[in-house]
Amino acid sequence: MVPAGTRIPIRLQQGISTEKNNAGDTFAATLDAPLTVDGKTLAPAGTRVEGLLTNVVDSGRVEGRASLTMILRHMTVGGDDYTLSTQPLTLAARSTKKKDAKIIGGSAAAGAVIGAIAGGGKGAAIGAAVGGGSGTGYVLATKGDPVAYGPETRFTFVLTEAMDLPVHKG
Repeated sequence: MVPAGTRIPIRLQQGISTEKNNAGDTFAATLDAPLTVDGKTLAPAGTRVEGLLTNVVDSGRVEGRASLTMILRHMTVGGDDYTLSTQPLTLAARSTKKKDAKIIGGSAAAGAVIGAIAGGGKGAAIGAAVGGGSGTGYVLATKGDPVAYGPETRFTFVLTEAMDLPVHKG
């Protein structure tokens, strides 16, 4: 018996991302370390595990970061499938606010330089406004970063329900 609260370390066998996957897609993984209880190995490292993407949100153009939520569904030990119930693991893309501010600020600065060359102080102000506006337009038209993990990426899930799994023989 594997108690609730047990940590299940896995390693992806395939890539997953908010750009290529949808909610309902499954993914293949393996145990990254043996699953042991009281010093007894119940499933060796490398045991096949299947997960499910329960929620996939692509990044928006104006706001909203990409995220994906996944759970583990079952593992195959000695040819037998065992159901897993795990806490959902939600991963979100990093915020792009700093990057966006740099693009807008850089566009405004470039516009100010061009405006100053073309029309002095007044031209600099106009150029900064035009440059900042074009930078803002670019940021609004560009989607945020995706959530993407390649094969061999490691994650740890936590069992929410006890799991009946015999001692591994072999």
